[in-house]
Amino acid sequence: MQNQVVLKDSKASRRHAVIHLQTGGEYWLVDFGSTNGTTVNGRRVLKPTLLRNWDQIFIGDECFIFHQDADLTRRTLDKASTNGTAREIKTVDCWLLIADIEGSTRLSLSVPPDELSIVVGRWFASCKENIEAHDGQINKFLGDGFFSYWIERPAAAAQVAKAVQKLSDAQSSAHLKFRWVLHHGPVSIGGAGSLGEESLLGSEVHFTFRMESLASKLNLTRLLSESARAKLSLAATLRDAGHHPLGGFDGFHHFHTF
Repeated sequence: MQNQVVLKDSKASRRHAVIHLQTGGEYWLVDFGSTNGTTVNGRRVLKPTLLRNWDQIFIGDECFIFHQDADLTRRTLDKASTNGTAREIKTVDCWLLIADIEGSTRLSLSVPPDELSIVVGRWFASCKENIEAHDGQINKFLGDGFFSYWIERPAAAAQVAKAVQKLSDAQSSAHLKFRWVLHHGPVSIGGAGSLGEESLLGSEVHFTFRMESLASKLNLTRLLSESARAKLSLAATLRDAGHHPLGGFDGFHHFHTF
């Protein structure tokens, strides 16, 4: 992650924060566990925060006013929606991964805000670095977690295996508890009206989010779908996590953990 804006302020960390443009023209501010923190409208950023027009952002002694022209965003979206070639929709096989912090409410009550922002921010920074180092992309920040993906390519499975192994290693040493789920399937990418990260659409995306809810219900920190298990080579020995229904999907579905 290279800095695009360098601040000459001793209170700014080397990798302090990022503003992430997501689909639909949303901008999310993520503090990377900076020592002195980031505030939005006077409140310290504890987790990824959706920015609103005229939000006041402080990094050290530097003040920034976030400005998003709603009319410009709407015109851009309208222009894309009327231009069929602006964002071609294509269906490709993808690896889909969701990771999120467990018990974030309890954590916020037991850890002082200044310490919490550092722990959570550094977790997001390390996860982002891990995903991108293994050729994946974070598509969305979700407040307590993130949604990332890899487009299927010859070396994608090996890169995904390395990324999830590193996530698993972090689960053993992290100061906070988190879970991750992994799925593989065909996804529609792009489409008119897409801004920022690619739009990922389709039932397999919904399936992955349902998996995250299932993992929480089963109290599992790692959950793989059958399609992910069939394509992924892991050093760890997988265990059967049973067959379970998912809301909005017919039948029972086979899952694995380790």
